[in-house]
Amino acid sequence: MMNSPDILFEKFEIVEVLKKNEHAGVYIAHHKYLGKKIVLKVLNTQTIGDDSITERFKREAKTLAQLEHKNIIRVLDFGTFEEYFYISFEYFKSENLRTFIAKNNLTDDQKEKLVIQLLHGLSFAHKNKIIHRDIKPENILVNETLKLKLSDFGLALSASDAYVTKQHSLIG
Repeated sequence: MMNSPDILFEKFEIVEVLKKNEHAGVYIAHHKYLGKKIVLKVLNTQTIGDDSITERFKREAKTLAQLEHKNIIRVLDFGTFEEYFYISFEYFKSENLRTFIAKNNLTDDQKEKLVIQLLHGLSFAHKNKIIHRDIKPENILVNETLKLKLSDFGLALSASDAYVTKQHSLIG
């Protein structure tokens, strides 16, 4: 997977490891060709052993690539490299909503501003026939200026998708 100690897939210079296990990783990286900081999600398709996880990962990339809205994290690039599938996202310096609320004593006006942004993002997704299906504080990102972005569309369902979840599956 590594071309050198700091470079993934010949174009991503790793800045920080956010999460990593034997199957997947999430990194803050510098995209050499775009010349900017990004977030990189990587999945090892050979060690994962569950095709539904790989399909969910690919679906997230395709779904988010369709959505360009100020309150939704943007996909910049996705693809494969050897046995790995990757998605690069815009870098949005932020905290998840749960952490942000715990650290900040928000006024009612500030809370209202966050809810309105969340609803704008969800409304845009719904107008594009995409349902998130996993709304929770960890998938809502907020920065210090109270700008909000919705992330993690891994369970999202698009009108163009075949129903990938079994009829009685528990999700989200």
